[in-house]
Amino acid sequence: MAQDTRKPSTSTQSTHSGTGGDYSFRCKDAGHNDCSWEAHGHSEDEVLRKVEPHARERHHIQNFDEHTRNKVRGAIRRAAA
Repeated sequence: MAQDTRKPSTSTQSTHSGTGGDYSFRCKDAGHNDCSWEAHGHSEDEVLRKVEPHARERHHIQNFDEHTRNKVRGAIRRAAA
């Protein structure tokens, strides 16, 4: 599987990480209403791996602990069949 090596955007414009997939995450769904960044993947774990670097760089979340991971998991959505 190809890895997305693009540097995450620091703007508030829509940025997508990955294409397609069964799962998706939007920063807005986690409370960052001014951020339209999205990630997609074939599993929750794949999406979570894409969210962590974005959260660190864009939102300065340095402590990505279990509480934060659970909040992100709660905002990950599965695509309709």
